[in-house]
This record gives sequence, C-alpha cells and structure tokens, in this order.
Amino acid sequence: MSQQPIRRTQELQLSETEKAYLNRTLLALEGARNIQENDQATQIIFPNTGLTQATQDYLLQHHTQLILETSTTRRNPRTNNLEIIGTPIITEAIGILLQTAFGQYTVYYAYDQISNKRLGLPTDIFNAQ
Repeated sequence: MSQQPIRRTQELQLSETEKAYLNRTLLALEGARNIQENDQATQIIFPNTGLTQATQDYLLQHHTQLILETSTTRRNPRTNNLEIIGTPIITEAIGILLQTAFGQYTVYYAYDQISNKRLGLPTDIFNAQ
C-alpha cells in the first residue's frame, strides 16, 4: 500500500523585517493619500490616478529612503553577520511605491494590495512569494 503525499497550501510567513517594511510602505502611501486628498493647489499630473505633483514628490522621497535603507549591508546584532535587508517582498513593495508615484496605480489600490500582502491575503500585483 503506497501512501499518497499530503497536500498542503503553504501559507506565506513574513519575517518581522518584511512586516516592518510593508508597514513603512503603507505609512508612505497613507501620507500620500492625505496629501492627495487635501492638496487643492497643486496640478494633477496623472489624470488616470488623480496624482498631484506634491503627492509624487512625497512618494519619491519615501521610495529613495526605503531603497537606501534596504540595499545597504548591515551587521545583524544577533548573529554578527553582514546582511542586506531587502528581500523580494520588500523590494517589490518598494517598487509598487515607485509605480504609484508614476501613475501606474492609484494610492488607494497600492495601499490595499500591500495591506493584503501584509495580512497574508491574495494580491493582484505582487509576484514575490
């Protein structure tokens, strides 16, 4: 009698670092949403998403900051090994921030997608597993 292999769906387990950086991208998108909703003076540069210049500047500033933080080698205090923080999930979330800054996604859609990833729910735009 042969045994059938057990089939399981593998739930994505995010590391604490991944959760933290997904939260950072969510905070950047939340700030961008607040700017976009309250900015009556700045011209809309992407009519399809309603993105204003001030919102784009804010997103690009946070994108640059996150890229610098996640691409720099750091020493892990627990293991004393040199590590790079950026994982495929973190890199993709930061990329979604950049794509949002250039009008590919609305701030609301990007926020929902990253939030879903953070919660382990299905997403439409994340490729990283």
